[in-house]
Amino acid sequence: MMSGKTIAVAMPEDSAHGVISAIVRMGGRPYYIPTIFMRMSECREAVAKLYNDLSSGAVDYVAFLSRNAFTYLVAAASGLDIVEQLKSVPVISVGKKTSEFLESNGIKPSIIAARPGYAGIVDSLEHSAINGKRIVVIRNASAKNSMATALLSAGASDVIEIGTYETRTMMDAAASRAFYGALSSRSIDAIIFGSGLEAEGMMEMLGITPFSQRQASLLSGVLLAAIGDSTARAMASMGMAAEVVPDKCTFDDLVIALDARLGADRPTISDSHCDIANPTSK
Repeated sequence: MMSGKTIAVAMPEDSAHGVISAIVRMGGRPYYIPTIFMRMSECREAVAKLYNDLSSGAVDYVAFLSRNAFTYLVAAASGLDIVEQLKSVPVISVGKKTSEFLESNGIKPSIIAARPGYAGIVDSLEHSAINGKRIVVIRNASAKNSMATALLSAGASDVIEIGTYETRTMMDAAASRAFYGALSSRSIDAIIFGSGLEAEGMMEMLGITPFSQRQASLLSGVLLAAIGDSTARAMASMGMAAEVVPDKCTFDDLVIALDARLGADRPTISDSHCDIANPTSK
């Protein structure tokens, strides 16, 4: 189990708090890795157009792929009551957490997609509901895969993607040295990744090359966990095999799956090797 194990969390600080809390509840020791950060993208013009399209009834559905997509949409719509306009159109939320967040901000989703990404949107809509419809998808601008074709193939007349925020890798020299030392001394039992970019950011901060001997040596014995299949595939392309991927694409399920996977046969690290950087203490 996770009790007494050190779990590295590679994701933006704002997103890491819930995962860190879950690790602590299960007796684990979180180690925060500052691999990426988020910022609003250059999307104000696209958001202003969306506002006008909503006002004129030119949009049939608006889908949010994450809580951050909504947060940065509102920020980009400064001066425009975009939330009020969103109440006039059916809203699709990808995931329960996103749905709860939207409701807390005055938007009640008409549809909650169980599966992540565009597959969830397609699954959640009947063919008759997609056919001929104009769908706007609010997402991360840095995501490398555009799957608008999935909706178009299902019958949508138009799919507009608006990336309201972007994620960038960050370099913290002190954190890099500390994490490299923790891996070298076998002080890390597992690493949690919420996206392929986070895995890429970790590789950059460590200065290691995919499929290299140095990578294999540093990560030897470390259990790697991915939030979903797409993250696992991105990790595999960088020479990292995700041994833990939950059935449901949520961080709660990921932590539970990791807890189940971490057995008594895995050695518990020594307290003297622990160097926990916990964002909740800031």
